Amino acid sequence: MTFERPLLLLTLLVVPLALALYVLAERRQMRYAIRFTNLDVLESVTGGGYRRRFVPLALFLLALAALCIGMARPRHSLVAPAGAAPSPATAAASAAIRTNRFTAPS
Repeated sequence: MTFERPLLLLTLLVVPLALALYVLAERRQMRYAIRFTNLDVLESVTGGGYRRRFVPLALFLLALAALCIGMARPRHSLVAPAGAAPSPATAAASAAIRTNRFTAPS
């Protein structure tokens, strides 16, 4: 696989930066939560879905990484092995292109 714009792969550095910003924001929220006077009420309000809280973050980081890789425009070329017979559809399309005859299928 090659990339049309390999320097744009450097945009993948945004993913760890976004993760670091999220961790900093979480620490700030934790300090505020400790200042809350009634910890029993706070625990009942937040619920027990600690792992579910990270699912949106993981999906966001995955989408961000896919976007960064897509911006680099990946290219993949398939080469048929030597001596391999082309499929009938490929042969028909190649013949139509060479003769410049395009007809609608009947």
